Amino acid sequence: MYKNYLLYDKDCPFCRNYMKYQEMKENFSDIKILNARDNMELVKELKMLNYNIDDGMILKIEDKIYFGDEVLNFLAKNGKNKNFVSSLTNILFKSYFISKMLYPIFKYFRFLYFKIFFKKFINDNS
Repeated sequence: MYKNYLLYDKDCPFCRNYMKYQEMKENFSDIKILNARDNMELVKELKMLNYNIDDGMILKIEDKIYFGDEVLNFLAKNGKNKNFVSSLTNILFKSYFISKMLYPIFKYFRFLYFKIFFKKFINDNS
């Protein structure tokens, strides 16, 4: 498996757009970007470690795992401001407090989107 990776749900428009505006491949070339739906074995392994991909993105750097709001905070602190959106989100999410406060709201909107448009959750827990 990969030493450094970011696992997210590419079917989620919020996650997909965040990845796009963060310019992940350019900003973090040493991190492999993985769509959770194409990596179900990894999703299952992480779920056994109590990381549910339906509850947040998962970032593994070396031996450390970041989850949900921690991912936003890490990316903001280590990312480059390449466009207006990435500059704004990096400024906002550099604060761990703000990341921690806003992430549940983003998660709620993801949940609503999936319910309204009859999208299937990765672990199908809802």
